[in-house]
Amino acid sequence: MTHNPDITHTHGKRVTAITTATHPLDPLTGEEIDAARALLASAGHFTEHTRVPRMLLVDAPKEVVSKWQPGDALDRRVKVTLLDLDSARTREAVVSVTRGEIDELHELTPESEPFGQAQFMFEEYGLVENIVKSSPEWQNAMKRRGLEEHMELAFCNPLAPGF
Repeated sequence: MTHNPDITHTHGKRVTAITTATHPLDPLTGEEIDAARALLASAGHFTEHTRVPRMLLVDAPKEVVSKWQPGDALDRRVKVTLLDLDSARTREAVVSVTRGEIDELHELTPESEPFGQAQFMFEEYGLVENIVKSSPEWQNAMKRRGLEEHMELAFCNPLAPGF
């Protein structure tokens, strides 16, 4: 038996950030992320108070991926969640960074289908902690439990335990 070394393994020279998508399921590149944002901004869907809690590649249909060959054209689509901090309005967009078009844009509400709200963002952890710790009800509950001297050490996790 002969050993055929893997010549693609480069011991430290490998680039971990994809700069050009060459396969339909490659992760988003920085340029694609910038392009998705620029498309939405140029269409008026961004303000200084808009946040993007989530941006994901939309997987190509299985039949497209299974027939794909290196060199075939790619239609790279991105699903973007938009949160307006002023209004708490949450929208979801699907943009084609290949075609430079917005394919879909709809509002997400917890009251109606498709039942949604934006994911928690890192900047909200501090806000939640301030809101909880300033609550007289929370402070009284901590005091009733004999934890008054530890209130400043409490960590307030804003994540829900499930759906």
